[in-house]
Amino acid sequence: MLSALFGVLIAICPTLMAAKVLISEKVVDYHTSYGKLKRATVLKFITNLLGFALVFTCYKSVNPLALFISYIFALSGYWTNFIIPIKTK
Repeated sequence: MLSALFGVLIAICPTLMAAKVLISEKVVDYHTSYGKLKRATVLKFITNLLGFALVFTCYKSVNPLALFISYIFALSGYWTNFIIPIKTK
């Protein structure tokens, strides 16, 4: 059960951190917004790696199957929520 919870947290927390970087201030310039996108993507990637490393090192009885399945379901869940409103318009 904790493995699944960790999988969901590893999926959601880095995404929220990246979103905070992206919407931190209003930017009109293309280069500035592209730089923010690159920073947010790198932050999300590093936070995902650290999350998985932290879970595997600190939580010895982790169930990798539950961790990765819940991670994939959480990612697909919020991507599906982004796509569905676009199709209905």
